[in-house]
Amino acid sequence: MDDFTPISEDSRKQDPAIDRIVGGLVDGSIGIMPLFDCDPALYQALCDEARALADAEFGQNVDERHGTYQYVKAQSPEWHIESGLVRQYSLYNSKDDYLYVTDDHHWSVADRHFHRDLKAVPQFFKRYFGQSDLQNFRMQTIAAGGGLGQHKELILGIPKREEHYKLRFHLPIVTNDSVQFIMDDVRYRMAPGTVYIFNQGRMHGVENEEGRLRIHLVWDCYLNRHILMNILKPAVDTRDAA
Repeated sequence: MDDFTPISEDSRKQDPAIDRIVGGLVDGSIGIMPLFDCDPALYQALCDEARALADAEFGQNVDERHGTYQYVKAQSPEWHIESGLVRQYSLYNSKDDYLYVTDDHHWSVADRHFHRDLKAVPQFFKRYFGQSDLQNFRMQTIAAGGGLGQHKELILGIPKREEHYKLRFHLPIVTNDSVQFIMDDVRYRMAPGTVYIFNQGRMHGVENEEGRLRIHLVWDCYLNRHILMNILKPAVDTRDAA
């Protein structure tokens, strides 16, 4: 297995290093955890690119017609959302279209790539995640008063990739003290410039109660040995040693 081949259920059982990390995601002992701080110059370029996109494009309202809404609702029927206050931009798909979300939740053999106008985002991903296999890469904005209600999503079981582990990562671009993530009734705040692992398999939601617009980069990526050994393991070792 090379560093970028997705790890499967079978390979997890054969490798204690894999089982320790994945086991923590499956049993919930890894929830929201800081991984690393982005290079400051690259982070500034990401901020400039994200803000420019938010200013220039209206984004897609995440409502009952949206693919993300339908995907999450199928797994968490009780899920609710403040319509009109949460917007999403697909940065990685087969159409060079920020509003095209068909590729985001179901594996596609189409030629998916970062939008041709983006420079900092693909540079960031290549620098830290190399040739890792992406399911999606999105920018999500939440206006004041908006939020995502409590729900769960899959770590395993993506159609056509059922045996691979799909992990979620967050990078806050614009945030404020009113933005709070809730995971299993515990509240968290994420710091701008830090990349986090976010356990989407646990009950979670987010609120932006009264602050300015919140902007995050959010991506789902299939676990491989590069991510395991170079990104997740150092963070878990640091956490466990504290």
